[in-house]
Amino acid sequence: MHSLQKLSPKSSSRSCESQKGEDFVAESINRYPGEISIVALGPLTSIVRAFRKDPTLSQRVDRIYVMGGVIECLGNVTPWAEFNIYDDPVAANVVFSKGAPVTLVGLDICHSVFVNRTDLPWPFVNSSKRSEVVVRS
Repeated sequence: MHSLQKLSPKSSSRSCESQKGEDFVAESINRYPGEISIVALGPLTSIVRAFRKDPTLSQRVDRIYVMGGVIECLGNVTPWAEFNIYDDPVAANVVFSKGAPVTLVGLDICHSVFVNRTDLPWPFVNSSKRSEVVVRS
């Protein structure tokens, strides 16, 4: 069973963003070319939609960190598949082949390493314009 199936939704006072994810990705990369690193914690669909709208984006992103795949443990969808890649394998293939630097962090790593906001110098703790991009996403 996928771990998200265990969660129960909670109410929130936040409203939904009106901007599509792919438009936000494209706008952010265009505003800060070479300075945006994407941390993808889910399927890569929105990133690929942005790349399809503007094929040059993949050359202007600093790096893409992908939480996905599985190497040395069982998958969380099938014995061989991890959800984020399984959900949109075409998008994963596009991201991996577009030429942007990609760091893949597999499910096996995610099960053994735990990091929270106090462990790293997160960029949104200061007030720079780039940190506003991180906070908004």
